[in-house]
Amino acid sequence: MNTKKLIYYGLLLLVISFTACKNDIEQPQLPNPKTPNSLVGVFTEKFENDLGQFTQYAVSGKQKWTWSKFQCAMINGNVNGIPYGNEQWLISPLILLNRDTTSLLSFDYAANGFADVANEVTLWGSPNYSSDSLHTTNPDSLFKKATWFRIYPVSSIINTGSWTMTNIADISLKKFVDTAKKVINFPIHIAFRYLSTEKQAGVLQIRNVALTHRTPVQIPYRETFSTKFGKFSTQNVTGSLAWSISYSAATISGSSSNSFANEDWIISPQIDLTKVDTATLSFDHAARYFSDLPNEATIWISKNYDEGLPSTAIWKQLKTTPFKDPGSWTFSTSGDIGLDTTYAGKKVTIAFRYLSPKTEGSWEIKNFYIR
Repeated sequence: MNTKKLIYYGLLLLVISFTACKNDIEQPQLPNPKTPNSLVGVFTEKFENDLGQFTQYAVSGKQKWTWSKFQCAMINGNVNGIPYGNEQWLISPLILLNRDTTSLLSFDYAANGFADVANEVTLWGSPNYSSDSLHTTNPDSLFKKATWFRIYPVSSIINTGSWTMTNIADISLKKFVDTAKKVINFPIHIAFRYLSTEKQAGVLQIRNVALTHRTPVQIPYRETFSTKFGKFSTQNVTGSLAWSISYSAATISGSSSNSFANEDWIISPQIDLTKVDTATLSFDHAARYFSDLPNEATIWISKNYDEGLPSTAIWKQLKTTPFKDPGSWTFSTSGDIGLDTTYAGKKVTIAFRYLSPKTEGSWEIKNFYIR
């Protein structure tokens, strides 16, 4: 090869190398699906040693998110007992939500000293906050260009009254994926927003942020309701009453001073019966003070419920032995309620519906079991 050709090829390789390096610097890098920052629908940050993969962004104020020796992310708007105004964000890395599954967010928190904690501690999501935000020299531009949507937890955030962590579980992110038609893996950044004022500033601790897929439970499946709802969720259709865990049972109770119309549901996770020809469910319960017990305390089943209000699905009432007011809080068994091939071989959801049209009916349920 002559000298001119060697010079030509040498210059060509130099141009190619320069162009490649230039592109590597200027072009935003797509997330690698194999890295923790972009796992599809699975993410965990415990804040055991630092803020982990989360980053902070200050809209206003100087009291920033820090890592606490109590192994949590923490922010305190007070300095030497003096409250300061702040708007501080703690933002997750990029997470991909798969539209074929329902992604659920959970976290532990402790909050104290807030004037309006429900609006001063809030959760947000953005589908277009830049995944390159960790390396940018202009975070203000990236934040302001992003679209943020408020995420509403299933349970209200409250002043916890102590530093014992409270768990917020099963916050569905399905609505974010529903906005992205034809997109298989939908990108999202999740953020905690903290607000404080010069009049009052709360203290917030966050731990164990996790994102998981909602998957059907396998049988046999049991939920005792002794200390928590487990995988069950609650839905309030109307009225001020709500299901709670009391007396080692799922409980809802009206009173003579609160005789207003209520409709409240406690709903199981999706239960996988695809491998069986028959199934049986049972539970223990006590139902008292209903004016029309057979119609006000009922059990339902659905093959197409996913989440949200019960009206989003088709439900069929299950037949049970007649419920009776035992005259005391002695629990009785429902007996075996059979599920034939109408539901066996399918994925189903079971729900308990409580109605109190004008009286103070009370219902306690425990030891739900399907096999």
